[in-house]
Amino acid sequence: MNDKPRVTVQRDELGRVIVTSTADLELALGAGYGPNQIAMAAPDTTADIADALAAAETRFSAEREDWNAERARLVNAAIDGTLSEQRDAIQVAERIRIREIQSLTKPGLQGVADEAIEQGTSVEAFALAQLRAINDRGITLEAILRDSPESAPHAPPVDETESKARARSSWDRVVTRFSEPGKKG
Repeated sequence: MNDKPRVTVQRDELGRVIVTSTADLELALGAGYGPNQIAMAAPDTTADIADALAAAETRFSAEREDWNAERARLVNAAIDGTLSEQRDAIQVAERIRIREIQSLTKPGLQGVADEAIEQGTSVEAFALAQLRAINDRGITLEAILRDSPESAPHAPPVDETESKARARSSWDRVVTRFSEPGKKG
């Protein structure tokens, strides 16, 4: 008699031998089955899927309960008029946003920064708007004049008749100097 245990071969719908382990694969190859005649069994994941769904439902329920508790706390705080925590947090966040926008502001683009602060634009959106403004501007005389600071006056304003007299006398001195024989500048 034959002492070897009888092995039951499982087949899929295409007639391929189903193997579930490396040992089964070695047996199938040893029995003469080719790679096209062997199929790997998919692990039974129904229990794993059910466990994952149950864990997700538990987590979702806990989050929903936390959210409902927070919502109830906020509603009660609003009713009681004690929303100072939220106001303080909002003020801190707004100060941080404004500080970051101001730190990113390039010279000459204060108008873009002021507009972003006024409209409540995020720091990232402001950076993009500033980059677009820089690209749109290009280098033009108008842009240079607009971005440059006001110049300080260097001399006091002069009476118009006095300035004409000075210019005339200056010109006269030049003509006189060059008209004298033997003098060259």
